[in-house]
Amino acid sequence: MPPETTSDSTPPGSPYSREERSPDGRWLVVYDYMDGERSPLIVSPRVIEISTGKIFIDLWRSCLDGSVHSFTPTGFSIGVQDPFGPAQVQVSVDTADSIFTVVDLALPPRPLAALEKTLHAITEAKRHEYRLQHPPTPPPETPSLGRRFLRWLTDS
Repeated sequence: MPPETTSDSTPPGSPYSREERSPDGRWLVVYDYMDGERSPLIVSPRVIEISTGKIFIDLWRSCLDGSVHSFTPTGFSIGVQDPFGPAQVQVSVDTADSIFTVVDLALPPRPLAALEKTLHAITEAKRHEYRLQHPPTPPPETPSLGRRFLRWLTDS
């Protein structure tokens, strides 16, 4: 059964989205837009097989920014970026076997059910690595009130 849609074919629950179809017409990719006053714009894909209505990938509200590309007869690729850090991950999805492979890492193929958890683990690890390589600059030391008073006395 296809997912419920509104009159403008936007799935319910996402007033800020856009749709793309794969070149062969097999897949519908609905991008959800999420942002806030002090947060980055995050565009997350949901991939639906049009003939069955089955949702293969759903990264909505995952806080992962991504795009779907390179459609093949057996699947597609997803590029995912961490909107809060430097991580970028390329994933190849095989829908025939319901598995995915992380392109840049030597990980074995994993089931699609573990995709979101794996992407979060990779982005967290890359954030941690970045923080170790780029420690924050400590704030300048502020003299205590007593020291400022003594300096004021000696300067006048």
